[in-house]
Amino acid sequence: MLQGPDHPASKDPPVADGDSQALPPAAAAEDFGSINPLAFLLGTFAIILLSRLASYLTPYKLYFSFSSFFFDDARSEVSWEALGVKLATPCVVGFLLFLVPLRIYKYFGEAHVAGRRALRYLFEQAETTSRYAGFFAAFLMAWPYLVYWDVFARPDLYKYRLVFTFLYILYFMSYAYFAALGVSLAKLYLHTQIPSSEKHGLSANTAWVETIRTSVMGSATSGVAAFLAGRFAQSS
Repeated sequence: MLQGPDHPASKDPPVADGDSQALPPAAAAEDFGSINPLAFLLGTFAIILLSRLASYLTPYKLYFSFSSFFFDDARSEVSWEALGVKLATPCVVGFLLFLVPLRIYKYFGEAHVAGRRALRYLFEQAETTSRYAGFFAAFLMAWPYLVYWDVFARPDLYKYRLVFTFLYILYFMSYAYFAALGVSLAKLYLHTQIPSSEKHGLSANTAWVETIRTSVMGSATSGVAAFLAGRFAQSS
């Protein structure tokens, strides 16, 4: 049945003044939590590269490697300082994955397409991208030990393959959490560097809560993984 112009269903809902500018585009809302491919690749490569450099530059007593449990009984005791140094790498990379696009946005502004893309990445993709980069980088560095378990592991650890696979997954998760922690720390840095009018609704309290949550989760997953791996390595 045809409806006249005065029929209620034929009228568009009223729009408040300024709503067209205040609300983000639909496409941007759909992309919330998506991964930026370029930042993901750069972040993954940076974590792997810095981890390799740290293995050569860090003193022996301050270097932690999850795979060391497979080779050396003497290193079955976990050095928490060395674990902290190890997990600082994804945290630093996560910080840079937020700070560099922030500088790009500050340089170009929202009037330039590069500034708008950087702004979209900062508030819609940075945290998710850093998490996946941290997880995937840890996986790439560890996959040979999981695939070729019979080659790398000590003979007395062969029976614990499934256990160490689970512990490795926890270790991967800790990399993801610490990469996200770097983003959270960068968001706190954001509040001291740009005017409040440009924070786009980012709350300082929210940034603090997220920083504490990710640091606790990252510390818990890495601590449990390293502690249990050391105990299994010692008991075998």
